[in-house]
Amino acid sequence: MGWVPRSHVAIRAGELKSLLADDHRARLVLDFVGGSGLPVVYAGIGSRERGAGRTAMAPAV
Repeated sequence: MGWVPRSHVAIRAGELKSLLADDHRARLVLDFVGGSGLPVVYAGIGSRERGAGRTAMAPAV
C-alpha cells in the first residue's frame, strides 16, 4: 500500500441523492430500499438456537 496524504482526506455530510445525477442508476436502488417496507424484514430477524447470536447487518445496506 502507498502512503496516504492525510491533508487530502475530507468528510462531508449530505444526502447521497444530492451527489448523483438525476438519471443515475443508483437512484433506482435508493428508491427501492427506501420504499421496500423494511420493518417487515426487521421483524423476521430474531434469535437462533437459544441465543441472540451476533448483530445482524442492516438489510438496508
